[in-house]
Amino acid sequence: MFLLTFQLFRIIRIVTNKEVEFSVIAELILHIAISFFPYSLPFSALLAGMYSMNKLSLDSEIIAMRSFGNNKFDLLKPLLIFGFIIALFVFAMGQKVVPYSQARFQNQVIRLTSKGVLTDIKAGHFFTDIPNVTLFAADVYKKGEVLGQVFIRAIDKNQSLERIIFAEKGVIAKTKASEMDIPDLKINLTNGNIVQRYQGKNNIEKIVFKEYEFPLFNENIAPGFVLKDSMRSFSELYRIIFNEKIRNQIGAGIYKTELEFWTRINTPLLVVLFLVLGFNLGINKGRGRSKNTSSLALIILVLYYVLFFFGVSFGKKGDIAPFIAVFTPTILLFWINTYLYKKLDWVN
Repeated sequence: MFLLTFQLFRIIRIVTNKEVEFSVIAELILHIAISFFPYSLPFSALLAGMYSMNKLSLDSEIIAMRSFGNNKFDLLKPLLIFGFIIALFVFAMGQKVVPYSQARFQNQVIRLTSKGVLTDIKAGHFFTDIPNVTLFAADVYKKGEVLGQVFIRAIDKNQSLERIIFAEKGVIAKTKASEMDIPDLKINLTNGNIVQRYQGKNNIEKIVFKEYEFPLFNENIAPGFVLKDSMRSFSELYRIIFNEKIRNQIGAGIYKTELEFWTRINTPLLVVLFLVLGFNLGINKGRGRSKNTSSLALIILVLYYVLFFFGVSFGKKGDIAPFIAVFTPTILLFWINTYLYKKLDWVN
């Protein structure tokens, strides 16, 4: 629910502006919840392991087990088995389920934005719901279909071309699309000019036109329909990374693809490691004696994710290998687990 909160603000904004049906809202929440589910499990495993072992300690169940000659691995074994089952489940979700849900969520949001665009354009107001496009019209007629004194600022999806468009009149034309098709929304502009500039170049080009068709909303202007790495299946990521020809075509973008690939392998491992960490920190030294394990767990958790995101920031640029950026904090977490496991207070 904590991870969903930030996306719920986005969903609420769409719901209030677009008059969306409840079934569509439920679908959006379901898909974003599925997308976040694997990332919430490592933290959940840590809390579950700590709570379970702490409860057993307080109820003297661990003392009873020790009196029967059980060693610490006997108690850890069920958690390991359960942790590996969850890890396999997380890995299976990362194959196709999570990428599919992310793609459905992003594409559905863009479709809803396109669906309500005509009613949202108001005279004298800037309209910014469409990614990379700012639209302003001094006059609006026919429920937003006809615009007067139009201003448009558009940046292409690669951030390499900026266009400023002025026109006396604009008529919005929307091509009817099916449920799964990419929306096609265009403005037929008359009597205006275009000023465009390419990034990294000082020259500015100006074009005067009588009629011009501007693609306000389609696959070229809406980045959500571009297949992101998080929307690719595991097999697709594998094929891209280990195919030299495809790697060369992608260029520097291959680093982000590798980060996504290794992260999907790393996340299931985190479930097991955080569950073991909860086991190590949850066992008290004895009845009535407690360790300040909550703060220690928080410190280790924060330390892990600080190192992880620090490494990812360098991995995206290719300064360090994505494999090293992803697995270095995991190796450190494994070493901490090994140290704490050996230090457990136990009768041999």
